[in-house]
Amino acid sequence: MHSRSAVNVHDITRRLRRVAGTAKRTAQRVAHLASEGIVARRYRGVPHGSKEPFELVYVGREMFARELEVYFKRDDADKIQPIDTMFRGSVAHFAIERRRIEREADNADFVACEEFPGALSFEADALHSPMLDAELRVERSVADQIRHVRSRAQRRAMREVLASCRYSTWVDSSERAFDVFDEKLHAPYVRRRFGDWAALDDARAMRRLYARGGRILFVANAKEPREPVCGTLLLDAGGGTLAYQLNGFTSTPETIAEHTTALELALFQHAIDYGYARINLGYTRAMLDDGLFTHKRRLGCSFAPACGSPLFRVRASSGKRASIYARFPLLVGRPGEWTAMLGFDGGAHPGKRAWHAKLKNYRVPGLARAVVWTPAEPHADEPMFREAITETLDLPDGIEFRREPQRGGTP
Repeated sequence: MHSRSAVNVHDITRRLRRVAGTAKRTAQRVAHLASEGIVARRYRGVPHGSKEPFELVYVGREMFARELEVYFKRDDADKIQPIDTMFRGSVAHFAIERRRIEREADNADFVACEEFPGALSFEADALHSPMLDAELRVERSVADQIRHVRSRAQRRAMREVLASCRYSTWVDSSERAFDVFDEKLHAPYVRRRFGDWAALDDARAMRRLYARGGRILFVANAKEPREPVCGTLLLDAGGGTLAYQLNGFTSTPETIAEHTTALELALFQHAIDYGYARINLGYTRAMLDDGLFTHKRRLGCSFAPACGSPLFRVRASSGKRASIYARFPLLVGRPGEWTAMLGFDGGAHPGKRAWHAKLKNYRVPGLARAVVWTPAEPHADEPMFREAITETLDLPDGIEFRREPQRGGTP
């Protein structure tokens, strides 16, 4: 257990490292943009739950274009595809083509432009870090940890699994443990879950990280105590932080939820036993209705831009903002002063109670305000939605409702 003074020292050290890391990453980003160049790419399609096609433009490093694709094509029902690459080149070449690309972006329904010298900039832009790290404070006991989980249903599930004694756990830091984890748990799970979208970390790079003090936390059914059903690769990140690096499961759709709960309980106990102050639960997208984001928020996590995350300027066009942000609610701004960019277009009719259940997932630590776009013509369900969101989000700077302009009106 850490004393208050020790925790404060760790926090100060962590903040200093973050500042130094930010400066270093900024220099690396500029150098990378100059040497490897950027792309301007256009996408078109119909997002899930919408009947209207929309067009979006991405400008930035090609390696991060996939982040935008995953955002707007979250499953096979989303028929959003890249249709052309308008530009590929260095920052210097981009400056020559900037005016042309700006005209193309001005006609798009949504624009995401990475921050770099001479990048596109619009008055209505919001700053957006698409890749977040989730961090969880470690409590004194597993019982205390469960009490700090924000979801009542999740607390109930954790207590039931804990009381059942259905699982056994162990830690192994041998080379064989890494092989078992990678070959039987992690790689097969990623391929099953993501299919064509699967992107596995380089096994050699992960092995090198693992060799520097990594360990595998295995979970098995108590009746078959040496046959793991799930596990995680853990690393000591320094400063009292345990990094939950990768996970893997043999689970079926019927057992994945319980196995995830069992793994999280084992993780909590391991962090407590080894005296960690925080668990870094890793990457999630800054999309407020993303399943992974929602789950980590329910566990009690706070969020900050991930190391190496690009910074984008994002903008939805006039007349499309209510529809786009209703389907793609974004977290924008900075930690401690986050803004939820939301929309209501009448496309969903869940009722006030269901709106409460959905919107409470948007109550992120550090959320200061919400901007909600509504259609030009008020929808019959809009008063109910306004009541629900006002009652659910208790924000320091409140909720700002903005109405789309009438056709032919001023944006």
